[in-house]
Amino acid sequence: MSDPSIADNLSLIGNDASCVLAWKAPPSGFFKLNVDGAKLRNDAVGQGTPVLVELLALSYGLGFFFRSDWGTSSRLVLESDSLIAVEWVFHPDKCPPMFASLTRSIRSVIDEKHVILRHIPRGCNVEADALAKAGIG
Repeated sequence: MSDPSIADNLSLIGNDASCVLAWKAPPSGFFKLNVDGAKLRNDAVGQGTPVLVELLALSYGLGFFFRSDWGTSSRLVLESDSLIAVEWVFHPDKCPPMFASLTRSIRSVIDEKHVILRHIPRGCNVEADALAKAGIG
């Protein structure tokens, strides 16, 4: 896919509070990965902050995708319902120093691999949340 702006132009239907929030399929040639830190919160990190577990979910999702066969033949749209985590990845200088290394690492992969990272409303990520809480993924 030569024009990543195609995926950037995907949006929710409507622009007011009454619009229906739903997961949207990615454009042709892209895979979409919606992440949620719920499983990590219960397992590996324990008492980690919600932002930390979301950053770890982003990092894990990137690794999972690029270690797979899909990572060599497709582009990735990565979505998270954590506005703070997404903002920190795009602006690592705004995050606390203890998260700087992780956010810079995620940003490096996103830039190198031309990943599209987006924040989505929590209502569009209910499936990812349910699967994470069920331990799937």
